Amino acid sequence: MLILMAIAVIATALVGFVIYANTDVEKSSDREITE
Repeated sequence: MLILMAIAVIATALVGFVIYANTDVEKSSDREITE
């Protein structure tokens, strides 16, 4: 059970990190275009 919970937590963290990275890249690219 602990292993399954750990895998679920890691997977959730990875998904959140990917979404955050994608939004951060989009914001930086928009800033470059406006400049």
